[in-house]
Amino acid sequence: MNEPNMNESANAPEPTVTEKIEQFVAAVDRALADSGIGADERQNVGADLRVQIDEMLAARASSTAKPPTLDDVEAVLAELDPPESYSQGAEPKEKEEREQHERHHRCGRGGRMRWFWRRRRVAEAIRRALHTSGPFGNPVFAGMTPRARKAISLAKAEAQSLRHDYIGTEHLLMGLILEQEGVAGIALRILGVNIDRARGELVKLVQPGKGEPRFRLPLTPRLHQAIQEARMAAGKLGHNYIGTEHLLLGLLDIPAVGAEIIKNLGLTSKTVRQEIARLVKADPVKPGVALPTVIRAATAQDVPRVRWLAEQWARDGETLGLQAISEDLLEQFVGGCFFVAERNGQVVGFACARGKTNHGAVSAVVGNGQRYLEIEDVYVLPANRSDGIGAQLIDAVTGWAKQQGVRYLLAHSSTRDVDRVLNFYRDSGFKSWSVQMYRDLGATG
Repeated sequence: MNEPNMNESANAPEPTVTEKIEQFVAAVDRALADSGIGADERQNVGADLRVQIDEMLAARASSTAKPPTLDDVEAVLAELDPPESYSQGAEPKEKEEREQHERHHRCGRGGRMRWFWRRRRVAEAIRRALHTSGPFGNPVFAGMTPRARKAISLAKAEAQSLRHDYIGTEHLLMGLILEQEGVAGIALRILGVNIDRARGELVKLVQPGKGEPRFRLPLTPRLHQAIQEARMAAGKLGHNYIGTEHLLLGLLDIPAVGAEIIKNLGLTSKTVRQEIARLVKADPVKPGVALPTVIRAATAQDVPRVRWLAEQWARDGETLGLQAISEDLLEQFVGGCFFVAERNGQVVGFACARGKTNHGAVSAVVGNGQRYLEIEDVYVLPANRSDGIGAQLIDAVTGWAKQQGVRYLLAHSSTRDVDRVLNFYRDSGFKSWSVQMYRDLGATG
């Protein structure tokens, strides 16, 4: 059951090599402008990028003795994609990791390190330009979240590994499974799906190709249709973005290879929809009915859901510099001070804390050498914050600390709403001993 090959837009003419490069440079320029970079610096970045791309294309042309093609441009742009650590302002610290980057990420005259990776805002702009619209200007990818775009990129890589000359619904399903931190990946993992089983079902339906892998792969009509269904699903849910959950819902509605693989994995459309609904929001509550909240110790089965809550917290933007806690770290908390709040069968909040020994960092309140418990995260979905769930989670953490013979409980916050958080902790018996403040001089002119 193979999906037919078709260009992404049969009516739109393909750009020339030069036009493709200019589309990319323009996309980077827009991303830099959004980051507050001035026109002069953006012009310099654009000029340097053009030189860099020309050098890399010339190197490829010298090895093939053929003029550059659009495939060559896509290959070069893929090589320009900075490692995520660089766009986050960090560089490899271990010698082996640093040497590996040096070996694999050199280009231009003298094999110099790509200069723009050392500048965080430029690296971020290049990543955004490469991942936001990919391929640039194609409206089919508009409005997708970074995880949804990453799933599309993983789908393309899956198609290339199978030597297929198209990206179909089956490849998107693999991409959604591989993007493990998206809602779709979490839902499928909870339902018992893993990539090995899914790939096994895929090759039963579609045989690997025999040609060389291609950089430029068109989307099949059914995948286009699935993405359109995803947009409709997002609209019905009142969402103004296309996430991995919407893409998975879109696959369910299209009679194609992706949906058949889901069926062969023993899942029904209803089961998948229910799991996505459970992850995205709590079940509807009838007006005037107060459902009891259960505070319990978290288990390994709660980790995917808690990770999703942490992602929501980071997406809210209410805490400065917050990065969602990883599943690996959450798993380390299981069996310790790690609690979840469950309402109507749905986990709507969590709290975790770690035991530490004071070696001088908090001597103002904790004796040197004494043990204390530091709260790492406390989060409750906004719709449930007026029900006292946060206080119940803090009570659970406090009870655990007392059972362990720990006298002091410490908490810190980088919230934008300082007064609300201070009042929350004070209501739970906390006292302040230090305050940190900042002033953004750029905002005052």
